[in-house]
Amino acid sequence: MKSSTPLGTVTAALERLSLRFRQVGDQVDAQCPAHEDANPSLSVTYDVNAGKVLANCHAGCPPDDVVAALGLSWTDLFDPRPDAERQRGPRTISAVYPYTDELGEVLFEKVRYNLGTPKYQARRPDGRGGYVWKLEDVRRVLYRLPELRAAIAAQRPIVLCEGEKDADRVAEQLGLAAPSVFVVAAQPGQRSSKWRREYTEMLRGARVLIVADNDEPGTARGRAIASALDGVAAEVKLFRPAVDTAKADMSDHLDAGHRIEDLVPLDVADRAAGDSGGHPGDTLDEPLTSERDSGDSGDSVPPSPAHRTSWTAAELMQITFPTPRWAVPGVIAEGVNLLAGAPKIGKSWMSLALAVDVATGGRAFGTIHVVQGDVLYLALEDTGRRLQNRLKKVLGNTPAPAGLTLVTTCPPFPEGAAHITAWLDKHPDARLIVIDVFAKMKAPDSSTSAYSSDYAAVAQVKHIADNYGVAVILVHHVRKQASEDFLTEVSGTNGIAGAADAILVLKRTRGSADGALHMTGRDVDETEHALTFDPETGRWSMLPGPAVDHLVADTRKAILEHLRAHPKQAPKQIADGTGLAYDLVKKTCQRMNEDGQILSQKGGRYSTVPAVPAVPFAGQDGNEGVPGVSPAVPETARKAS
Repeated sequence: MKSSTPLGTVTAALERLSLRFRQVGDQVDAQCPAHEDANPSLSVTYDVNAGKVLANCHAGCPPDDVVAALGLSWTDLFDPRPDAERQRGPRTISAVYPYTDELGEVLFEKVRYNLGTPKYQARRPDGRGGYVWKLEDVRRVLYRLPELRAAIAAQRPIVLCEGEKDADRVAEQLGLAAPSVFVVAAQPGQRSSKWRREYTEMLRGARVLIVADNDEPGTARGRAIASALDGVAAEVKLFRPAVDTAKADMSDHLDAGHRIEDLVPLDVADRAAGDSGGHPGDTLDEPLTSERDSGDSGDSVPPSPAHRTSWTAAELMQITFPTPRWAVPGVIAEGVNLLAGAPKIGKSWMSLALAVDVATGGRAFGTIHVVQGDVLYLALEDTGRRLQNRLKKVLGNTPAPAGLTLVTTCPPFPEGAAHITAWLDKHPDARLIVIDVFAKMKAPDSSTSAYSSDYAAVAQVKHIADNYGVAVILVHHVRKQASEDFLTEVSGTNGIAGAADAILVLKRTRGSADGALHMTGRDVDETEHALTFDPETGRWSMLPGPAVDHLVADTRKAILEHLRAHPKQAPKQIADGTGLAYDLVKKTCQRMNEDGQILSQKGGRYSTVPAVPAVPFAGQDGNEGVPGVSPAVPETARKAS
């Protein structure tokens, strides 16, 4: 029988279950009915002001389990409601907001009730079809995380709201009405929830529009979040709803018929009292920018050089940018590196070996020391069995590195970008990502030209590489028809090569080498490296000395070696010095000059082509330069028989 007070209802239930309890005033200590409780661990308190009972099991039993074990409902724990409130019906769940990981798996949920207190509760799946009403050590994430990651990869703006309801309204209403989709994130928990460091990392590289509630606490929270994102997010702006009502939120803004462009801009940094807060012209009609106004705020902190996108000439000349991070010094720098070659030429063997070398901190191509870092290898044309066989051969006697993650399936972009960035968020020491092959990640797009589609696909990868400071190798194919310019051999439109930071083309050769790696890029000069392949280990090795020496027949090699020791000599002098027949030397020198392997001088003399030195970039920790990379000759020095 229900007592006239909520506390009496609880003690009556305890007596019915023969559970020991002790009552002192409005406080009851009792055995918990939800577990075997030898020592009373349940505290029940009557809050006379709130008109309700608070129950807490110190052993950790969820409140729902305690109430159910008592044979009661939540309404039993509240004072009888007035008739007007009773007419509203029972307390029920009015909304559930799922918080998921990057792949859409539910981590926890925020539950909203139609009436009564608490208004919100958090729960997590128990793995058996039920829920545990306690988060404990569950991973905390931002709301609508999969869409958030896709938006960052596509460089679309993100609207950061204070509540899930506002987030859903913006995603559903503005996402359908606006020409570009606004994907929304909202911090979990109630508005008093603290901004976590992991939330900041989830917004790395994002273009963020923070919409604060229209009150002082809301503005303060917005500024605190903006400060946390400074130098991490690509761009940050702070706004409030265009509704003057106190505590107005984004839903009030939309209910009033306003658009995203109507939001009122606020200063990211706190300004003097009486200042209106907005910057002239700082509206959503302009492109987002990460620069803060420094005219009125002396403590404004400019964004880091890596994320800033505009400067005056004077500002640009005063900035010290970090040196590029090399995955393989002199060969693979941070950014997008397109590795192209004919089918079955050995691109995958090269990529896998480089991944192993970076993950172990070994020597790439057998000669170049690399700094250890985590590696993600997307082997999208392999099965687990084939990948294991390849890895066994490449590793040899080396233990398998824990820092190498191998994946055989990944959805195409833009969804695939969320998978990659999720891995990067968990591996801050990542140094290299290999996508083998790029065609598996490039989604077909019939809505635009082939060039635009190719360029956009590579640009998505570049956005990830630039924001995380990692090197990405895109394994790609070449055209069937050969060309004297190795850049034109890359399959697809020029949009692929044009968007990449570096292009590497692996080709079969004559001479003593098994292959030649032709390279050019923004951080590397146009070079050529002679390579040899060992089928027993599945590894490519870089041959010492100028590449041209390994890519020509013996006659040309002898002429080159002689001219390096004795520059500017005529065919007769070369013949005498090498012991080769004069007619052979004369004809070979003419052909070598035509092929760009030697240069013709006045008086019928010849000299070697000046070597292009290895790229002189030093790494950030002092041992990431380019030791062991031989000088190379320009691509024009083609091999010949």
